[in-house]
Amino acid sequence: MVRGLSKAEYKGENNINQLADKLASMGVDEKAVEQVREFALQEKHHGEVTEAIINKYAPKENDNNSNKPVYVCKVCGFEYVGDLDKEPDDYKCPICAMPKTAFEKKIL
Repeated sequence: MVRGLSKAEYKGENNINQLADKLASMGVDEKAVEQVREFALQEKHHGEVTEAIINKYAPKENDNNSNKPVYVCKVCGFEYVGDLDKEPDDYKCPICAMPKTAFEKKIL
């Protein structure tokens, strides 16, 4: 789950930077746009910190999950490892709360 969180944080950086670009193109005050870009940098930092924790404490990803399917949340980038069909119909992404229909199987 933490691996998925780390990837979602990196994707969040990209999404927030896209928002900042859109705000800038709309003529929103430059200081407000700079603040949004600062939020994007914070998301990147969260991704880096969680990745460092994974690298320090968790077993390598391929050690236990090499044969398991991976599903990616189209909204936030969270990666679910395992058979998503075994989750109940009301399963929601632990990061953005989207339903399991928002996930796509990752092609490895």
